[in-house]
Amino acid sequence: MRVLGSVLILIAVAGALYVLECVARLRRASAGISARQTLLWSLAFMIPLAAAAAVGSRALWLALGGAVLAGTTGLATAGRALLRRHVVPGLITGAAALVPLALMAGLVARTDERATLWPDFLVALGLGLALLGLTERLAPRGGGAGGRRLEGRPARRAVRRIGVAAALIATLAITVAAIVAVAGQTTGDSLSAREIAWGEADVGDHTRFPERAIRTSAPAYRFARTAREASPTVRVREGNRVVARELEQFLASTGTLAFIVIKDGRLVYERYFENHEHDSIVTSFSIAKAFNSALIGIAIEEGYIDGVDDPVSRYVPELLRRDARFEAVTLSHLLSMSSGLRYDEAPVPWNDGAITYYDPDLREAALNDTVVVRGAGEEFLYNNYNPLLLGLVIERATGRSVSEYLEAKLWKPLGMEADGSWSLDSTASGFEKMESGINGRAIDFAKLGALYLNAGRWRGRQLVPSTWVRESTRIDTSGDPSPYYQYGWWTPTGAAGPAFMAEGNFGQYIYVAPEPDVVIVRFGREYGYGHRFKDGLPGTWPELFGQIADDL
Repeated sequence: MRVLGSVLILIAVAGALYVLECVARLRRASAGISARQTLLWSLAFMIPLAAAAAVGSRALWLALGGAVLAGTTGLATAGRALLRRHVVPGLITGAAALVPLALMAGLVARTDERATLWPDFLVALGLGLALLGLTERLAPRGGGAGGRRLEGRPARRAVRRIGVAAALIATLAITVAAIVAVAGQTTGDSLSAREIAWGEADVGDHTRFPERAIRTSAPAYRFARTAREASPTVRVREGNRVVARELEQFLASTGTLAFIVIKDGRLVYERYFENHEHDSIVTSFSIAKAFNSALIGIAIEEGYIDGVDDPVSRYVPELLRRDARFEAVTLSHLLSMSSGLRYDEAPVPWNDGAITYYDPDLREAALNDTVVVRGAGEEFLYNNYNPLLLGLVIERATGRSVSEYLEAKLWKPLGMEADGSWSLDSTASGFEKMESGINGRAIDFAKLGALYLNAGRWRGRQLVPSTWVRESTRIDTSGDPSPYYQYGWWTPTGAAGPAFMAEGNFGQYIYVAPEPDVVIVRFGREYGYGHRFKDGLPGTWPELFGQIADDL
């Protein structure tokens, strides 16, 4: 329904523009303006919006191209009217034309992702230009060089056009509503239906996908609490200034849902926001990749896998039938995001990002949609096909589902407070989403951080090999091309002291600072703050975590 709401609002704006132009025509302001130009102006704004609704993602960006085409065409119409001394109607038409341009300017000004505008802009502009050609061929001609003029009985013709516009808007609205309604009933087995009905990912996705339970066992481990909980003040960036803020106030303003700080094995800070509490379930997004990495390390230790230099084709030989180059792609390449596989998130339906997140058969996607485009180990490219292939390796090597292996090797041994779950691609396929979708309490995610803080050892047991923990979190480019990402863990530069972290979409974090002996967990409905180091100044979550760790 989010997509439907957006497209109906913008279609209403387009309809208002059309009506305003018809008002201008009632005053004979458009003498010499062709009927097909009028049709083009209104439709060029609405057609890209309908296309945006079909795509189901980044609808506003796709609309920008149509907004520019509509606005500029409208301004040209207004200018022509003014040149013919039709002042008042020309001003009305010009004001109407500024609406889509103002919409575009407002959206651009409010986003920090301007670099993503151009591909979407060009797609929508292309749709508008294609419509121009179609309209020019189909519109009746006659009445001179300007095409059929609005001559004689202008009021009747304007009213007729308003009726046509209203019918078109209603048809589009009904069509979009029908598409969304049908999609909502077929999300169990359709990638397209999920894209349309669910739209962009959000923190409520764990309630939409089917799931496989991950059981815990008694007794649960609970972190001891300090006698007096910390109440830190932090330095944060607001525009170009660095200001001091109370941590709790800052967290409440950034879309944070849960924030936990553990120092020397004791819980020193725990806060929840927006109706979340200690028992609430949160979803991992890409924090799941750190769990995947740990399971690969455990499987190597237990002898199921020989080592990270094994080619993925040893466990998934079907890949070689499509491309012999898969023989050169190792588990290390998959873990370090340097596999050489294609990963295209261009703003078109069924891109690789949509496939790896929404496809109802992710095993099939991993086997048949993966494409080698460069040499393995040559380039870092964050790629969600990689964890899908690792999931196939874990399944086939251990003979268990990934959830079962996680339950046996980490969830129960860590003494998680509550059962968790792993979102599945679909009930029929039953494959863990792998790149995301581990669901549990925020405090239980903190235990993975504490485990890695202690080199894989937990309450006297070595759950993850210490050598694997070091290999997964080191800063080193000798074995892969990235200095800031290893085996499922980010190694951020610019943080105070050595640290590493697992990060998920919308600002989910497990941050580990070994020297001050601190683990910080943050879950949120949005980033709400920077997540990449830019100029060395405060302004990112990793920098803030480093502050807190050093100040405790």
